[in-house]
Order: sequence, then structure tokens, then C-alpha cells
Amino acid sequence: MEVNNLIPVLTQNNWNTGKHDMQLLHEFFGTRYQPGEDVGIFISRVKTVATRLHVAGHKLDDLYIGFQLIRWLPQEFQSTVQQIYRWKEENFTAVKIEAELILESNRLQLMKQDLEKTETFYFSNFLPKKKLSKVPRNVNTVPGGTTATPADPSDKTEYQKKDEVKWIRNIGREVTGSNVYYGIAGTATRLRSFNEIERYCNKNNIQYDPSLFNFRKEDTESQEVNMVEVDIPNCYEQAIRSREAS
Repeated sequence: MEVNNLIPVLTQNNWNTGKHDMQLLHEFFGTRYQPGEDVGIFISRVKTVATRLHVAGHKLDDLYIGFQLIRWLPQEFQSTVQQIYRWKEENFTAVKIEAELILESNRLQLMKQDLEKTETFYFSNFLPKKKLSKVPRNVNTVPGGTTATPADPSDKTEYQKKDEVKWIRNIGREVTGSNVYYGIAGTATRLRSFNEIERYCNKNNIQYDPSLFNFRKEDTESQEVNMVEVDIPNCYEQAIRSREAS
């Protein structure tokens, strides 16, 4: 029986060598980019396995090394990967692909640093000012002023009730006729029109009721809304005549 000397005889040494080479090939094509890994470290791992295959007698073509370098890259590198796929065949080498990936990695790192600086500036400068200038929803600001008072949650202003305020209707005697004005007991207030009374009520949180007031000058008797009448003389001579008449 003739033996074909062209067919290598399988020995234990050949089997171990072949198994080792297959393990290296499996390791090479199984080398993947790890999330958050530096691209330079990933490239170094791929090249290390390729070198071990070369030492074992299996020199890999640049096509396979280049493909493995761009095969498992994350999403942020996809635009660069698409550009590499459009390169001419003579440019598709492991060295050029490695250089392109390093450049893209540096660009992405600088962009990330710029974004972090922008966020830091925003949070340290803009937000505190915005917080200080924010007006609470339950505060009413006074137009033209610098003070603010808490607003009533029910949107209703607390007024003094009209029965709690004692208005006094006074008639002052003048040469041109009587002069009607209103005051409040215990104060020197003199209000001579509905508008003056309304403004005074609004300013002092007093409930305004126009039906309580009467400015008709033909009414010669002094009337009190809630108290006694008061008749105030306008001059010294009138006071003397009033005293003598009494």
C-alpha cells in the first residue's frame, strides 16, 4: 500500500499547534470594544492578537485587521466608520484606519469637555440668578415699588367691615355755603368727595360702600353715619357768635 507523502500526518504536536492557532483566530475575531473603553486600548488589544497570530505563522491581511478595528465601535463612531467604508482600496490599511480612529476619539473627547464646561458655567451662573429673580406665586408686587406682600390664597383681600369703621359726616360753614366732608372717629381725616373716600378705603383696606355717604350741600344738618354729629366753625368770629347765641 502506497502512502501519499503530500498529506501531512496528524501528530500530537500538529494537533496542539492547530488547536492553538484556532484559539488565536477565535480570540482575534472575538475582540470587541467594551463600553467606555479608550479607543487606543481597544486598538492595542486587536493588534496584540494579530501579532501573536503572525508569530504563529498566520499573518493576517490588513483587510481583516481593519475590519476588526471598525466592527464593534460604539454609535458615536458610526459616521467615521461610514467614511472609512468609502475609502479607496489602497487606503484601507490598518495603519490609516488606526490613525483615523484616534483622531475621531480625540475630537469626541474635546467636544465632551466643551459640553461639561458649558454645563458647569450654566449651573454656576445662570441658575442662581434665575432662582433669585423668581417671584413666588403667592406674592403680589407693588407697581413702581420695591416691596411685596403675600397674597391671599383665595384671591380675596381682607377688608375692615363697614360696621367696624365709624364715619362722621361734617358740615363746615363757609362764606360760599356749607362744605360737606367725612371723617373717621379718632382721626383728623377729611374726605370731600366719593373719589377721595374710595381711594382712602382702598389704601387702608376698608370696605367701601357709597350708599353710606351724602355730599348734598342743601342738607344743612350735620349727619353721622355711625356717631354723633359735629359742626366745626370756620373762624374765630363765627365761634364767638355761636357761643353768644347759645
